[in-house]
Amino acid sequence: MNAPDTHDGIVQLYASQIIDHADAAQAGAPVSALAMASVDKAMMHFRTLDGGRATATLLQRLGSMLRAAALAPGRLEPSRLVLIAAADYAANAARGFDGTS
Repeated sequence: MNAPDTHDGIVQLYASQIIDHADAAQAGAPVSALAMASVDKAMMHFRTLDGGRATATLLQRLGSMLRAAALAPGRLEPSRLVLIAAADYAANAARGFDGTS
């Protein structure tokens, strides 16, 4: 089992939190900044795991989970937009890590 697989539960936890924030957008809450802050919080946590070597992979996995949630049936447009923005933010952040961060 490689390192990113061992941390899948942590990634899922952050994805769930961000999805909850995005779902609040469906109720009209201004949550985009909160979702991005949650991605930042996840990134800081990921950097503490495995000496930071898995940060890029974990951020990519988080982005994939968020994108999948955005495409889930029944998800309303406000929530979908927040999730896509957070997924893009995570993907862009992943590009900043070369495995030695």
